Amino acid sequence: MTVTAVRASSAKQKKSEPPPVFTCQFCKNGHHGSCPRVVWHTKAGKRTLWTCICPLGDHPGKHCTECRNEDLRDIDPNRWVCLDRHACATRLEARRNNSRLWQSLQAAKSHAAIVRRAKRLHAERVLLGIDPSDDEKIEDLQGRLDTLMSAKAAERASNRVREPKPKVGKCECCGEPTRGGKFLPGHDAKLASSLRLRVKCGDQEAYKEMERRGWLKKLPDALRNGI
Repeated sequence: MTVTAVRASSAKQKKSEPPPVFTCQFCKNGHHGSCPRVVWHTKAGKRTLWTCICPLGDHPGKHCTECRNEDLRDIDPNRWVCLDRHACATRLEARRNNSRLWQSLQAAKSHAAIVRRAKRLHAERVLLGIDPSDDEKIEDLQGRLDTLMSAKAAERASNRVREPKPKVGKCECCGEPTRGGKFLPGHDAKLASSLRLRVKCGDQEAYKEMERRGWLKKLPDALRNGI
């Protein structure tokens, strides 16, 4: 069998291998009705599908990993997601909006915002000595506070956009500009490897350079005490 045939056979075997399996926490705790069946597992930037092996063996089959649509005619068999991305997003949003946990979180956030707004208004009213019964002044104060908070929020949003740092340094390996450092990423190891090779060839200047940089520990034991 030729090398090409062996590689083709190996690639065919890898392609036909089933996805990795695992047992999810729902199944481990006996809540098989909440089993996700399949999940995306990300490692080193690579996404792979993992299938849960339910102890009861009660798995209806493939479904969309996002909206859990079980109509196999609408599901990509390779990626396990809906072919109609708009319909999938609509189903996902509807499921999220109907979630009691999501609704509770949104209600808690809204209540907290109302409480903060009322406390801020009360503190400013007391500080300015405004009569609590003067609705016109209180309404005007609330409008000015809302405008101020909106401006602060816009300023915070603009500050999140970071401008790239100017390249003011110079790489001691290749001479290219850096962002203030002595080396470009990985170029310190590149220079050390070049100097180490020159030292092994008996270059005294390279040895002095490594000694000046404090890189003698990167040399073999036999060369650390001089050449």
